[in-house]
Amino acid sequence: MKSKFRLFFPCYFSFFVNGAMVLLVGAILPYIIEEAGINYSVAGGFLSAFAIGNLIASFVNPPMASKIGRKATIIIFSALIPVMLFVITLLPPVPVIYAAFVLVGMSMIIQTASRRHLTFYI
Repeated sequence: MKSKFRLFFPCYFSFFVNGAMVLLVGAILPYIIEEAGINYSVAGGFLSAFAIGNLIASFVNPPMASKIGRKATIIIFSALIPVMLFVITLLPPVPVIYAAFVLVGMSMIIQTASRRHLTFYI
């Protein structure tokens, strides 16, 4: 029972973190629009970049997990989320923000896919 809890708690905690991260992106978008002085079409592109990152992750995750291991993949992409959100808060040029949103989207989906693999064993 204790070994199941060791898998159960981290997996569902990461569900919580991913949900909070998605809500955070929606919450900070109006402030990014105001502070960076961009229009709504560019800001909508940020959300599209997030979705494109989700799509790219579907193709990147399996070969990466088989090459460097599932644990390393989870650690790398989990570390990318706060780093990329910090980069977004610095308000760099728009193409850098687009790249950061792509990487945040990729990180979220790779975490989700890896977590689903682990919850299968609970």
